[in-house]
Amino acid sequence: MLAAAPLLALVSLTSAAVIERQADAGIKTLLVFGDSYSDECNAWRIQQTPEVQAQYPFPQCPPAPEGRASGGYQWPEYVRNNTGMNVFNYASSGATCNNTLFPRGLEASDGQTVWNPDVGMQIDQMVLGHRQGEAFDFDVSTAVAAIFIGTNDLTFFVGKFQDSRSNDTRPIPGTTVVDHTGCILNKVNILYRLGVRHFLVFNKIPLHYTQLFSWDDVQGYGYRIQQNGALIANFIEELVISSNALQALQLPALQASLPDSSIETFDTFNFYWDLITNPQRSFGPDANVHDFCNVCPGPEGSDGNCTRCENPQDYLLFDQLHPSERSGQLLAEAVVQKLQSRA
Repeated sequence: MLAAAPLLALVSLTSAAVIERQADAGIKTLLVFGDSYSDECNAWRIQQTPEVQAQYPFPQCPPAPEGRASGGYQWPEYVRNNTGMNVFNYASSGATCNNTLFPRGLEASDGQTVWNPDVGMQIDQMVLGHRQGEAFDFDVSTAVAAIFIGTNDLTFFVGKFQDSRSNDTRPIPGTTVVDHTGCILNKVNILYRLGVRHFLVFNKIPLHYTQLFSWDDVQGYGYRIQQNGALIANFIEELVISSNALQALQLPALQASLPDSSIETFDTFNFYWDLITNPQRSFGPDANVHDFCNVCPGPEGSDGNCTRCENPQDYLLFDQLHPSERSGQLLAEAVVQKLQSRA
């Protein structure tokens, strides 16, 4: 069942042809920080042999879809390829805003668990790779920092993912959605002190519509068998809406406190809601926004014998949680349009 969309301005789409013809003349570099919704192979690198571990300079990414959760190329890759912008992507699958609040581990190639790079660690990687003395090797005055984080943070409150270090299904005791939002603001502050002045902060997608949290487990993925799907869906929806509302209230005040800064929200929630409620416009007559493309049987998809759909371009979701490559392509178009509107 579709709930009413929040009263936030919808982000309209632009065509790929428009993207190819023009990128925002004032923005030359896009810095991406986040999780599997943006990662184009950083977590993959960490899981490789020590010889190709993710230490800067990074090894080259493998061809899509390997290392990507979308089943194909990710939205930052479309921005890079279609606009010619410098896109430096530090997002890592499974990442949270802060491992101190929401600790997430990642299994490396030697079987050891290492910290999944949170947004703070991703910023450190940017500094390590691009700062020479007091200056960066790109013009920060024409750079935008895109922060797209929060799905893994919020799942801690639902107890969906266990941290492999602690086997704890909850965040650090006392941690709330307010702390998560505060973390995002803190990362904007850190980047500002490093010289970045332009920011695009994504809010959360409608997670209650993904199969991982949906009240209606149309494909029998497994999570709903032992848990109350309706309760989980309602809870994650409340978390998402609360987090997005807090972010919308706090970012303008943060901008006012940082001279010469420009901090804008990308309304990811309503971007995806528009795809859900008007699917034929973006995915064509065979649009499928109810199922997901890559189905892996067994509890939590554990047996690995996945079956992929024959027409992935028709799907909103690639798997139970992640948007498809086509969704990412549309997201890239909308992001570029947002950057163009800054001119």
